[in-house]
Amino acid sequence: MLNVEAEPLVLAFKREVAKMRDREAPELEIQAMLEFVEQSIRWRDGEKNRERLVSALRTAAGLSH
Repeated sequence: MLNVEAEPLVLAFKREVAKMRDREAPELEIQAMLEFVEQSIRWRDGEKNRERLVSALRTAAGLSH
C-alpha cells in the first residue's frame, strides 16, 4: 500500500500518461518520462516505500515491472 503522500503523485502520473497516449506518443517517450520520475524519487532523501511507488508508477504507465 502506498503512503498518503504518494497516491496523488501516482494519480497525476497516470493522467499524464493518458494524455500522452491520447496524442499517440511513442512508448519510448512514456518510458523516458517514467525513468525521469523514478530517478527523481530515488534521489529524494527519506522517501519510504520507494519500490512500491516505482512499481505503482510503472503500472500506471502500463509498463512491465
